[in-house]
Amino acid sequence: MNIRIILIIVLFSVNCFSQNDTLRLWGIFHGKNILRETPFTKDGHFCIVKERVNGVDISQQTHLEPEIDLMPLRLKMGDSVRIEIIHRKGCLPKIINEYVLRPASTFSITHFECKGGLLKWITKGESGSIPFIIEQSLCNKWTKIGEVQGAGSPGPVEYSFDVVLHSGENRFRICQVGFSGVPRFSDTLKVQSTLKANNFRYDSKKSEIDLDYPAIFEIRDVYSNLVKKGFSQKVDVSNLPRGDYYLCFDNRVEVFKK
Repeated sequence: MNIRIILIIVLFSVNCFSQNDTLRLWGIFHGKNILRETPFTKDGHFCIVKERVNGVDISQQTHLEPEIDLMPLRLKMGDSVRIEIIHRKGCLPKIINEYVLRPASTFSITHFECKGGLLKWITKGESGSIPFIIEQSLCNKWTKIGEVQGAGSPGPVEYSFDVVLHSGENRFRICQVGFSGVPRFSDTLKVQSTLKANNFRYDSKKSEIDLDYPAIFEIRDVYSNLVKKGFSQKVDVSNLPRGDYYLCFDNRVEVFKK
């Protein structure tokens, strides 16, 4: 083969490669196949040129099938999945259920405690890095107070989060939302605080609320719309219109009139 023929082949290969793009998906195997739409180009060619899963060419599957069949690859639940869909430029395949590759919430908590305002928990059985949502029961409803990114390893893994206690009984729980979209909750941790009851005074002249000590608070109008929230001992309400308001703090609700 002479140099001219080799050059032609190289140029042809480069030109063909330049006509393609690659769509990449990463995630975790949960026993579900990937559903996708396989359109045609304007000149009638298949949009998809080649497909690979974890480096294995699965192009023997017909591109007219509505799914990428992962079952023949003998993947185990929780295995990592890397999908490459090589397609022609200007013709992008549509992935219908990409969410099935997202991590699943599989954690269980082996230890759960709160000491000195520090919430600690130990997990086992995580199968994906999903945020842990920390919730506290405030004024008769569960409220998100923060989140910590999960390690995603089988464990055991220890986590901690600073919390603000109110007087009386405090309740906490941990939540995760996996690929199913359904939240999974831990058992409720109950902690008895030694703090004295927090009281408030409303100074109408200053348009200011005074608490005995700093606390998480929410202010809602008569229609239950949230108009102000935060953590403070003094709360400026000068920017609120005249009317009746509900002040939620120290796990109770009080009414004040501006």
